[in-house]
Amino acid sequence: MRQILNQNAVLECIEQTPYISFPAFELFDGRICGFSTRLGGVSRGCFASMNLGFARGDSEENVMENYRSLCKNLGIVPERLVFTDQVHNTVVRRASAADCGKGMIYQRDYSGVDGHITNEPNVPLLVFGADCVPIFLYDQAEHAIGAVHAGWKGTAGKIAAAAVRRMEESFGSRADHIVAVIGPS
Repeated sequence: MRQILNQNAVLECIEQTPYISFPAFELFDGRICGFSTRLGGVSRGCFASMNLGFARGDSEENVMENYRSLCKNLGIVPERLVFTDQVHNTVVRRASAADCGKGMIYQRDYSGVDGHITNEPNVPLLVFGADCVPIFLYDQAEHAIGAVHAGWKGTAGKIAAAAVRRMEESFGSRADHIVAVIGPS
């Protein structure tokens, strides 16, 4: 099922696991920018149904199954996800293939990171949002992406601008080449 939400966003539903996508991102190198919903997972009770938080009190098995279901629809291997360590700051870190699985399969060797950038293929970046805003960035010219968690402190501290600066410094990106998507919150 594909339902147009507005001129920029689409609700995708494959095998009962919906996610919101932004076709503007899919035009660039086949990259996908997807946002989960609370629907389609296996979690029960207060976590129903698509809980993606390991530290919320839900069973690890349920959370892993939720990731498998969502990532299957996005075409991502869940064990390759790169997790942030969100603490409501403006720290944006460069991620690489060596970071895949950190926060899910392996311990993170970084802390206090509210955003990641990368130009490496097959390094899917993940941020959490609820009342905070997820922001995704893509530079088609340099094939670089960014994902940031913008809570009120990060927004006031201009975390999105910090991510753009990091992309400029790290990849030679130009701000006028970067497309941004502000996710649901």
